[in-house]
Amino acid sequence: MNHEELAAQAAEWIKDHVYTELVNANGVEVWRCQKPGSINLAFDICVTRFGMAVFGDIGHLTFDVGADYGINFLRHQSEGYVHGKLAASCKAVDLDKESILASVEEAIIELIDQSVPDALKPEWLEAGSNLDQLIEWLGMMNEQDEDASLAYGELLECIDHIQQFDDGERDIVPAFNFLTESEKLLGVSDTWEWGITKPTDNLWRKLYYVRHAANMIMAQKEAAQRPVVAQ
Repeated sequence: MNHEELAAQAAEWIKDHVYTELVNANGVEVWRCQKPGSINLAFDICVTRFGMAVFGDIGHLTFDVGADYGINFLRHQSEGYVHGKLAASCKAVDLDKESILASVEEAIIELIDQSVPDALKPEWLEAGSNLDQLIEWLGMMNEQDEDASLAYGELLECIDHIQQFDDGERDIVPAFNFLTESEKLLGVSDTWEWGITKPTDNLWRKLYYVRHAANMIMAQKEAAQRPVVAQ
């Protein structure tokens, strides 16, 4: 599910929440976010001098920011920025098959450029390829068996193996090990630096619950600060 869908879903699921300030003293601010009479998806937002935390039916989140940022920080439109401020223990990740395939494709194209004779290089090499084009070309070269510049069959098997990965798998160790074992074939030595994971949809959903709540809270605060106009 993409970010827009997750954000819309989160807003819909907590559309009946009410936001109640429980504490605002000595640099501590606590808000309760819940639908009256229900604890379903209810949570509290706590802001202190040294950190910010969310606890409740949605799970928990801890941010390495404090009162100087305030609840307004949770409204930030950059998902990457807010995610980056999460405590490491909250950063649940899944395997990112799309990112892995993109890195492997890039590595193989570099191999082709460096190792294959110009006369045999594909026409799309300079313009860039898509994965289907690359697989088709590797298959053709493997069948021709006229050029030994690259291990075409092994490269095809490598791509096929990665395509069998379960996108969203929580256990990333098998994928990490496979990439490490494939470094010589791919002509790389730094797969440990590749971005092979992505934040889980569940984590993004939590962040969107909190963003929606922060927007409601800030709107409530702004409304309370408006001067009362005499009738």
